[in-house]
Amino acid sequence: MAVEDEPEVYEDYPLSTVVVAVVLTLSIYGVGAYIVAPLGTAVVAMYLLYCTTLKLSMLRKACPDCWYYGRRCGFGKGLLAARLFPKGDPQRMAEREVTIKDLVPDFLVTLGPLLVGAILLYMAFSWRVMGLLLLLAVLGFPCTGMLRGTMVCPHCKQREIGCPAQKLFGETAGDDAD
Repeated sequence: MAVEDEPEVYEDYPLSTVVVAVVLTLSIYGVGAYIVAPLGTAVVAMYLLYCTTLKLSMLRKACPDCWYYGRRCGFGKGLLAARLFPKGDPQRMAEREVTIKDLVPDFLVTLGPLLVGAILLYMAFSWRVMGLLLLLAVLGFPCTGMLRGTMVCPHCKQREIGCPAQKLFGETAGDDAD
């Protein structure tokens, strides 16, 4: 059995990785907003405000302590965080503990619209809503998992120092547990 080479660790991620990550994130937000749109403009605004607040919270709480602070990280936040917040300590990131409970707000970005869409489908079946629900489920879970597991996490310098997500999800995010 051949031993696989370790993936290259990036000092700065390729711009293509950042573009894929940003497009995926914005697609999830856009499809989620479109699903909740029948509930009114105020609900769409609250959903998008929630998404924005969640990202700003991440930029404030985690990004300053990441090794990629001031660099092009896989999600495009390292450079932005450096413009908004003072630098932290990557070792502090390594020492953070993250649980599934901490991820619930992130999951709600996808699960909220999925629940709303399911209720809308129950009230009046629509192929459009069904298609949007399927699209959101695929973007929110397998596509996000693939992005993290193949394009981002295996190449991460912070992972070498210590990553709370790596501790939560296993040795390397995206690896199959055999």
